[in-house]
Amino acid sequence: MNYNYINLKYNRHALTEYALNSTDINWELVSKEADYWIGSLKTREFVKDIVDGIPNTTGGVLFFKNAPQKPHIDRTRRSAINFPLNVPSKFFVAKEYPSPWFDEKVQERDPYNISNAGSERTKKVLIYNLEADSEQFNEHFYVKRSIDCAYALNVAVPHGALNKTNKDRYILTVSYDIPYSELIERLAGMNKLIDDPYAKFSNLR
Repeated sequence: MNYNYINLKYNRHALTEYALNSTDINWELVSKEADYWIGSLKTREFVKDIVDGIPNTTGGVLFFKNAPQKPHIDRTRRSAINFPLNVPSKFFVAKEYPSPWFDEKVQERDPYNISNAGSERTKKVLIYNLEADSEQFNEHFYVKRSIDCAYALNVAVPHGALNKTNKDRYILTVSYDIPYSELIERLAGMNKLIDDPYAKFSNLR
């Protein structure tokens, strides 16, 4: 299914305050055009309870500000667990991939504008020229609510986020270099998988 909500309580308000004010985070501007920032943690002490409640990772534990809304595929990680923080928004992920439909829409390029050209994040990613929330978009993507429940995501297929508020969107994200299917197996073994907590609002826009 390429996404799954997970049962893990966290204090999104405290994490938002931490993201906004802590000196333990190194913020790096990744895209001027999108005002996209990545915050690297100097220490994981503040997020220890979260990290201890999910499968071990050798990947990064990062904050994102205004993560990309255009459909894309990550090149430096294969799966992730995201923790929405400050705004109600939506995430989307491909229903079936690869497919001829996606092949027609792909643009391979480097969307980032950062100074350290040797960084792993300068690697080209697959960007898709698609208009979010169009009829075709909803036919090929799961579009799910993202408010106060963590979710696992397959970032090796087209995915992204929608933020229709006038606020910057912050999330905490934990990266994995294992396939999404393996991440889901590990979460299932920890009894962390849950049904969509927003299903009763599925008819609302």
